[in-house]
Amino acid sequence: MRYIIPLFILSLFLGCSNGRRPAEKPSQSKQISKIKAKLPDSLQNLENLQVYSLQDQPYDTVTFQREQVFESSKEAIFDGYTGEIAVDEQNRVYIAVTKLGSVAVYVFSPEGEFITKFLREGRGPGEFIKISDILLQNNSLYVFGGSLQKVGIFNLKSHNRKHSITINTDSLTDKLSVLKADDLLSTNEGRLIVSFKGSTLFNPNMLSNKYYYEISKKGIVIDKPILKIPKTSFYKPNNRKTTHGTIRLPRSMPFSRNTLVSAGDSLLYSAWTEHFLIKVYDKSGNYRRAFYYPYEQAPLSVSEMPLGEARQKLIEEHPEKVPDTWPVIHNITADDEGRLWGQTITKSDSTYKGWVLNNQGKLLARFSWPGRRAERTPETPPLFKIKNGYLYTRERDISKGIDRIVKHKINFE
Repeated sequence: MRYIIPLFILSLFLGCSNGRRPAEKPSQSKQISKIKAKLPDSLQNLENLQVYSLQDQPYDTVTFQREQVFESSKEAIFDGYTGEIAVDEQNRVYIAVTKLGSVAVYVFSPEGEFITKFLREGRGPGEFIKISDILLQNNSLYVFGGSLQKVGIFNLKSHNRKHSITINTDSLTDKLSVLKADDLLSTNEGRLIVSFKGSTLFNPNMLSNKYYYEISKKGIVIDKPILKIPKTSFYKPNNRKTTHGTIRLPRSMPFSRNTLVSAGDSLLYSAWTEHFLIKVYDKSGNYRRAFYYPYEQAPLSVSEMPLGEARQKLIEEHPEKVPDTWPVIHNITADDEGRLWGQTITKSDSTYKGWVLNNQGKLLARFSWPGRRAERTPETPPLFKIKNGYLYTRERDISKGIDRIVKHKINFE
């Protein structure tokens, strides 16, 4: 396959060249005691909280070797834009591609060779208006279409539809009747865990929380949410219309705080991006523990950010909502080996700091990752999927005709 020059050089190094970085010598108990004394008030009474310090933990360095790209070719031209992806046990890659009037899932071999594509646009069985998410579980591919509020389950060998689930929210209370299924999180003993958000466009702050519910095989929403978490706060315009008569929409900002959620094999993780605090739940939503790292937030200078006219106007209308610092956490992702990967926002506008933790929060490795914090979209986390020792990310620059999935070999040194 013909390669295009990458946007970023992704083999980045952090730490000492001799591999595992040693822990420093200060007393661990004294160091942790100092950190606990400075905990934010909101965390002081949190049960089963483990506080860590970088000074008491050795860690490895992670490097990434760019190995394969999955993109349009003579054999398979993407009719739309790449969306979510899934990777099976044989490292075959499934890419959701969507545009107005066209949907498909493209299947590639681990070497980037096009195998097939399936799905079609429509409202009938096995048809979708838009692919919002895809998920692999139990030798089946789950395809979620937010427009039709349904999930299609497809056989991995034949790619034929097994059956479909139409999400039924009749069991929700009147207060939450504006909720709309937004994303798939995982499966849990035959049930799906699905996220819901408010469906009102002009009042996105009407419901201040995002909800995660289990869905039965018949699509019935279980009444009690597994998780109820604060969602991204939007800046709402004082006037809906401009002087030219165009509609002004509510918007988030690159520095907006939000909650991140990721699902591992048996655990759920959530993080409010204001702190380096990860909460751990089982898949029934029962809180188990949390872990915390002290982290110095980067100062925020709105005047230096290319926000565009619409966002600048919203900031002028709501200057009191603009924080002095960036959030701490950019993204978190659970992998298939019980580890949690995350990136934190740094003082650099072009680099995030990467962390690899075990499910108890212990630091395993660190890395650097390219990315412009000024271009963050808090309500839509970046694609960062780890499977079978590989990392899959997206590279996109529509003006240059670049829209592809990139596979990187993960190396611990």
